[in-house]
Amino acid sequence: TADEPYFEDFENDPPGWYSTYDSINTIINSWTFKDVNSSDFPRTAASGAKAWYTDINDRTLVEQSWVSSPCFNLSGLYRPMIRFSIKRSFERDRDGAVLQYTADHGKTWNNVGTLDDGSISWYNSYRIQNGPGGQEQGWTGDFTFKPDASWVIAKHELDNLRTKPIIQFRFAYGSDGSSVVQNEGFAFDDVFIGERTRLVLLEHFTSAADSTCKNANDEVNNLVSENVLDIIDIQYHVGDLGTDKMYTDYPIGPGARSLYYGISTFPYTYFDGGGSSGQYVYDYITSDLNELNLYTRVLRDPDFGIDIQAETQNGQMNISVEITALNNMALSSYTVHTAVIEKEIDDPAYHGAFNQTRFENVVRKMLPDAGGTIFTREWVKGEKENFSLDWNIQNVLNEDLLYVVVFIQNRDTKEVYQAATNDPDALAGPVSTFMHAKNLELLIFPNPASDVTNILFSDPLAERTTLQVFNHMGALIGIYQIESGISLHQMNVQDYRKGVYYLRIVQGNKLIGVSKLMVF
Repeated sequence: TADEPYFEDFENDPPGWYSTYDSINTIINSWTFKDVNSSDFPRTAASGAKAWYTDINDRTLVEQSWVSSPCFNLSGLYRPMIRFSIKRSFERDRDGAVLQYTADHGKTWNNVGTLDDGSISWYNSYRIQNGPGGQEQGWTGDFTFKPDASWVIAKHELDNLRTKPIIQFRFAYGSDGSSVVQNEGFAFDDVFIGERTRLVLLEHFTSAADSTCKNANDEVNNLVSENVLDIIDIQYHVGDLGTDKMYTDYPIGPGARSLYYGISTFPYTYFDGGGSSGQYVYDYITSDLNELNLYTRVLRDPDFGIDIQAETQNGQMNISVEITALNNMALSSYTVHTAVIEKEIDDPAYHGAFNQTRFENVVRKMLPDAGGTIFTREWVKGEKENFSLDWNIQNVLNEDLLYVVVFIQNRDTKEVYQAATNDPDALAGPVSTFMHAKNLELLIFPNPASDVTNILFSDPLAERTTLQVFNHMGALIGIYQIESGISLHQMNVQDYRKGVYYLRIVQGNKLIGVSKLMVF
């Protein structure tokens, strides 16, 4: 579940893990589970003393074997991922390994992921001979035989599996029996299945007066809409005074941030500060938005946790922030930036050129200023810093659409270590914890929506549930059935006209909740 992830280090003979092989076409199963011998592959466990690994004695034998996991139900996870340690000693395309899953009790097995899909330390070949799990993709050796000298951490998202009631995984090994080097196969250890906890900060520099910016805005907004649980999107309006009213309202913060990044032309977009070599910087001329970079970044564990408490009363916003180190961090200047965002601006006074009428996630104020709150120090895991900020709200169209974004950034390298928000459309950590704290039975996101919206329940449904859709006149226009055990339901709204709709969730004779949905 979100609150109780699965972790297995294999030190206490865990139940449910077992090895077998294709006894029809092969005669060998090299998989071994025991204490690792320092003189033989893999020489150490990733942690502790035990691991699963292949013990290959005869490299002339064809092999198809695997280690199967216990069964899992991922419906309690909202941003599921798998992480484990691996060690590889393969000959290129003559042997290899793959991670697969079954959702039909072993009748069919499918690969988890594919090549170049944004995952971390994932597959590197699509033509392994007598490939693992009866197919050709997976991990194999380099073109020059070079076994892993140490354990490698591999990570992949599991979003497509969260609606399936029963999932079983297997690590499969395959060899064509033609190796001419001393390959030793594959080992794995320390399997984690749980929530992704990093949110990727997307900083977008744009202008309502520019046609190129309009196209970039559409790209950014589409990317955010499709990955709303993984991205925090903040948009700085820049340019010349008088050409963009959002910039005229607040020029100092966006101007300072563009100067910090050294940019003077727009549009520009940064993921998590741009990366050490600029791999997460997009200028829409030499580089376009890369969704795979987002997938890679969101799988990385954050170095800090951020907690935000914010309330608005009588025209004043009061914010409290707590920063917690999740790892030991070296001495450096760490800047905590706090931004107040207006979720949507759609007002004739703010309309731009080239039919730009609606703007999303606009930065209205940075607190205490664009320089942020600086901590020059080293951190020990678990250490905290707290601070509070106040703002007399001004130049805002709708206070109900304000939310807060906080991110911690290395002032020198520009790397963003973690971001957080009190906007319910983008949540890090267990979403159920947030929903229970707010006494929410369901959450609709994105909202407004133009393509697909998600209905998130605070707990997996205990029984079959009915979703009723009403238009603004109160007429029932749609009925959908949601099966028991589901916690996330996707609803296609492409065929709905622009306007306001009301969603009514009913379980038997009990009303679970009612929510308003805007389609644009």
